[in-house]
Amino acid sequence: MGQDTELGFELAELCELLETAGNANDWNVIDEAAPRLPGILEKVIGYIEAL
Repeated sequence: MGQDTELGFELAELCELLETAGNANDWNVIDEAAPRLPGILEKVIGYIEAL
């Protein structure tokens, strides 16, 4: 699996987790998972800029 696939999977997994938690109004999960988003987005942006 390439870096692009791994980053895509990581981002998709986090977004799904946040969406599910949001729909359930589960702020404990949101508070734990949301801080991971900027780091993943930085990796994605870095990958795109390196293309």
